[in-house]
Amino acid sequence: GSKFKKIVKFVYFLFFIFFIFYFYFYLRGWGNFGREIMNIWEKRKKLKKRIGKKLLKKMKGKICWKIFYLRKMKNKNKKEIKKCLKMKKKVAKCKRKINNKKDYNEKKSKKKEKKRKKKKKKRQKETKRDKKGGEEI
Repeated sequence: GSKFKKIVKFVYFLFFIFFIFYFYFYLRGWGNFGREIMNIWEKRKKLKKRIGKKLLKKMKGKICWKIFYLRKMKNKNKKEIKKCLKMKKKVAKCKRKINNKKDYNEKKSKKKEKKRKKKKKKRQKETKRDKKGGEEI
């Protein structure tokens, strides 16, 4: 009798905790919480196939790991992962290496373009000033 009641109470307790967690995640906007976990699991399996057990173990818990999951894992190879693992705390560098180089280059060229425009404006101002004759005070 009493043993059975304890087990039932325990089961109810587990269900209760599960529902609290589920609703917490649901309210946070992760309605398909289970699917998320499955996706991560599938991704991990695929990654394991491609890069092997050892590297996967090394990656776990590192900053790298999060970056890999946040990005599409199609264009990563062993070399990139190893490089990434060496850079433990340099997240930015790691992200840059893992992200498509294209994005990085585009951003860089945009920055250069901005600098170029600024310099051009400065030059134009200076030439205007020269045409007026003498410097403005």
